[in-house]
Amino acid sequence: MIVAYRYGKLSVLQPMLSLNYVLSIVLAALVLKENITILKCIGVIVIIAGVVLIAGGDEE
Repeated sequence: MIVAYRYGKLSVLQPMLSLNYVLSIVLAALVLKENITILKCIGVIVIIAGVVLIAGGDEE
């Protein structure tokens, strides 16, 4: 991630760290056999949509 900060804008790269929450939910479901509720699915979709919208704004 440090290399990414060197070549990208902080305002775009920092929200991408939110994908750690998505990874945590997926790993909890796969490894720990936790239940994935509708609310968690909606949260994952909102996080991914936000990252995609913000990451798409790094046009020069």
